[in-house]
Amino acid sequence: MKRENLVKWLGKKFLPYLLTGSLAFSTLFSYRCANEFVEPEPEKPVAMLIAQPTEGYAPLEVSFDGSLSYARGPKSHLEKYLWDFEGDGETDETTSGTSGAWVNYVYEEGGEYDASLVVVDNQGQRSNKALEKIVVNDDLVSLGQIAFWSNRDVPGEDYNEEIYSGNIVLRVKDNNIKLVDIKRLTTDPGQDLEPAWSPDGKEILFTSHRNKGTAVWRMNADGSNQRDITSNIIESSRNADWGSNGNIVVSYRDSGFAGIGIINPDENSFIPIYPALEGNRSGWPKYSPDCSEIVFQKYINANWEIYMMNSDGSNLRNLTNNPAIDNQPVFLPDKRILFWSDRANPYQAPIEADLYLMNSDGSNIIRLTNALGGELDPRISQNGKYLLFTSFRHMEDPFQLYLTELINADDISKWIQLTIEGQNRYPTWRPKIED
Repeated sequence: MKRENLVKWLGKKFLPYLLTGSLAFSTLFSYRCANEFVEPEPEKPVAMLIAQPTEGYAPLEVSFDGSLSYARGPKSHLEKYLWDFEGDGETDETTSGTSGAWVNYVYEEGGEYDASLVVVDNQGQRSNKALEKIVVNDDLVSLGQIAFWSNRDVPGEDYNEEIYSGNIVLRVKDNNIKLVDIKRLTTDPGQDLEPAWSPDGKEILFTSHRNKGTAVWRMNADGSNQRDITSNIIESSRNADWGSNGNIVVSYRDSGFAGIGIINPDENSFIPIYPALEGNRSGWPKYSPDCSEIVFQKYINANWEIYMMNSDGSNLRNLTNNPAIDNQPVFLPDKRILFWSDRANPYQAPIEADLYLMNSDGSNIIRLTNALGGELDPRISQNGKYLLFTSFRHMEDPFQLYLTELINADDISKWIQLTIEGQNRYPTWRPKIED
C-alpha cells in the first residue's frame, strides 16, 4: 500500500477516537475550572476632590466639590460621600444623592488640614481617599501669656482646683481676642490657687493647701519642679508677689494673727515688716514697680481698706476711707492703683463689686465698671492697655475671666469673655521674657 493511502486509512480508522478523547478532555477541563472559578471583585469607585479656596485666613469657609467622583462597575452608582475636613481620620459629614457631592465647611482655627473624601457605591465598595491640603492662617498677635486658677472638670478625675496657663491672642482679620493653648500646670489633689510670675517670667509662685497646710510654692513656667518654699520658715503664708528686686512679699499668719513679710528666696529667709499681732488683719500685698512701696488690704474698724507702706514697713498710710469694702489693690506701671470695691452697692460683694482706679496717694478715684456683676482680681497688661479681671456676672455661671481695653472698661459691650469652662479666678500676666 502506498504511503499516501496508508495515512488516509489510519486517519479514517482512528479519527473518531481522537475526536472523542479531545471532547472528553475539554469537558473535564471546563468542569474543573468551573469548580475553581472565583468571581472578580467589583471595581472600587473613584473619589475626586476639589476645594476652593485652599488657603486663607480664619475663619475660612471652603467649598468642597466631589462631583467628579464616579462608580466603575457597569451596574454601580455612588450612594454616599464621606467627608473628613480636619484630616483626623474621622468622618465629619456624610451626604448622599446628587446634591451630596458639594459641601461647605468653615475652619475656625489656623493650621494645615488634610481634608479628604471617600465615596461608597451601591455595592458597598469604598474608594481610596481623595485629598486636598487646606492652609488656614490665623494671623494671630500675642497680647501676653497668663496664669490663673480653675476648677474645670478633668476627665477621669474628681473635682479639683489647679493652676493653669494660657495665651491671649488677637486675630487681626476680625479683631477677635481669645484665650488659647490652655495648659494645666498643677495636678495635686490639694487646692492650688493665687499664681504670681517671677520677674523674668520663667517661674510661678502659687498658694497651695496640699500637705494639710497653707504655703507658698514655686515651680517652673511649664509646671515642673514644684516645691514648698515657706513651710520651713513660716507657719502659714499666701498671696505671694515676686518683686523686680528678687524678693517675695507674702501675707502670713502666726499664732492666729495675720501680717505681711518679705522672703529672700536665695537665702531662704523671712522678715516680717507688718507683724502678725493681735488686731492686725491684712493681706494681698503687692510691690510697686520699683519695689520701693507695698500696697495691701487691711481690716480695720470692721471694714477692709487699702493701705500703703514703704517696703521696709515704714510710713504706713490709709489710701481709702470708705464704709464699703475696698480690696485686692495692685499697681499699674505708672504707679496708679487698681482695686475692687462695693461702695456703689454696699454689702453686696462680690455680686455687686466694681473695679476702681486711683492715684498712689488715694486721690482721683475713678469707677471703671458699673455693677452689672461683681468684678474682682484686677490685673493690667505689661503695656498698660488691657485690663484682665474676674467677673461674677451670673449666679449660674460665676467667676469667669474677662478682658477689656482699659480705656473702655466702663463699656460692658466691649468686654471679652476668655473662659467658659468651670470657675476661673486670680489671673496674672506673665512679664515679657527678654532674649
